[in-house]
Amino acid sequence: MNKSSDMLLNIRLVFNGVALSHLVFAAIVILPIDMSTDEDPRISIYIRVRWKLITCWCNLMLLGYFLISFYCDCEEKQGKWDGKRVTGFRLFRDYFMTRVIFPSTMLCDSLFWILWHTDPTLIAPMAVFSYLPNWAQHSLHTLSAVKVVVDILLVPRRRPANLLPGIVMMYSFCALYSSV
Repeated sequence: MNKSSDMLLNIRLVFNGVALSHLVFAAIVILPIDMSTDEDPRISIYIRVRWKLITCWCNLMLLGYFLISFYCDCEEKQGKWDGKRVTGFRLFRDYFMTRVIFPSTMLCDSLFWILWHTDPTLIAPMAVFSYLPNWAQHSLHTLSAVKVVVDILLVPRRRPANLLPGIVMMYSFCALYSSV
């Protein structure tokens, strides 16, 4: 491994660690927020509805993705790049990012900010937003897009020989999400 590859690997390890820390912090602060005691039934039901939001799915997928990515980069740093388990995780990481996480996160975040600036009540009743900390919207809808774009730029990937499995994976995710 040459010096520049080692530097890129160190940058990715730091980036993955920061991304993981942010996602864990956001989950610890935001997920326990209880709206079930609100008198408005449109708000009190939100405690169950939030698990159906694509924002929640995207951020939970990112949490899993960055755990896998951190593991793969740690193994690579130790010279275990071609181990069977690492190779499997690496392939999954690359397919999952390019076929599911990148498109769904960019759609989710773009759509959120378009709706937010058009009419926030298209997203949820305004009272829902009073339960969230001021930084929550940027944490959930801006930083996730930044993390995905930076990861796409930092992690070298090869174009797959066959695009069909990736397309099937992306549409399967869309079908799964739509069924919820």
